[in-house]
Amino acid sequence: MKKEILFVFVFITLVSANINAQISEKNKKLKSHFNLGLGYGIDYGVLGFRLSYLPVKYVGVFFGGGYDFVGVEKNTGLLLRILPDKTICPYLTVVSGSYSLNHSSNLQKIKFGYSAGLGVEIWMPGRRNFFSIEFFTPPHSRAWNTLTDDSDYNLKSIPPNIFSMGFHFLPR
Repeated sequence: MKKEILFVFVFITLVSANINAQISEKNKKLKSHFNLGLGYGIDYGVLGFRLSYLPVKYVGVFFGGGYDFVGVEKNTGLLLRILPDKTICPYLTVVSGSYSLNHSSNLQKIKFGYSAGLGVEIWMPGRRNFFSIEFFTPPHSRAWNTLTDDSDYNLKSIPPNIFSMGFHFLPR
């Protein structure tokens, strides 16, 4: 009787381990290295999209583009994900790209610069979609620094921290 109970116990353990391995393998195949997000913020080109590629689960690169109410804006960036397997995944990011400024005579000037930020991914159940919320420092570059001396540009209107948010989809 003890041998039969031991056999049943070992059999159930092996079958459940095999089933869990198959489920785990299926979930690995569902995870995509690409995601597409629609949102608002500098990494989305103000109002646009962000296409991200994650060669490993901790690091990603992205390209964003959109309309900033003056013209087309484009950006590239880098993501460093801190807890990639968690439902709430914090990350650090750096964005480099074009930014538009309004001139007092209604002329617009596009400058290139970079911003550093801190964000969080909030994954939906099933890990197929997620919300992204980020806070960035204002753009920085030599061009931005020279504009601080130009009184025709209202740089005081740029907030000390820039908010960004989006919704991302993983391809099937």
